[in-house]
Amino acid sequence: MLLQATNPFCTAADLDRALERFEECGERGLVSIGEVDVSPILMRTMAADGALSHLLAQGSTVRRQDMPTYFTFNGAIFINRAEEIRPDTSLNDSPVGWALDRSQALDIDEPADLEEARKIIARR
Repeated sequence: MLLQATNPFCTAADLDRALERFEECGERGLVSIGEVDVSPILMRTMAADGALSHLLAQGSTVRRQDMPTYFTFNGAIFINRAEEIRPDTSLNDSPVGWALDRSQALDIDEPADLEEARKIIARR
């Protein structure tokens, strides 16, 4: 298990539940994830000439209420069997996701994240 020191709000209970999920899934690699703020259905790439292309094959004609939920890695918890780890292993490629609440998964990488952490502490 790899825990990032920059995720101070991840609790022992979060870790216990992630380990249980890891065991339930046949001990296949597990990575913590969190729900994204903006659906990739609404995202576009832009070519040098300014032409936009859908990020996903699915167009944006889907009502927001009907859009699937998308997740991204939050970097809080990684669980793998030792024999799975090789020099070219990316822990983000683990096949099992474990969704953490946003407040538990805050990753402090820059000053704005530290300010958010202070707000969470003040609310508690």
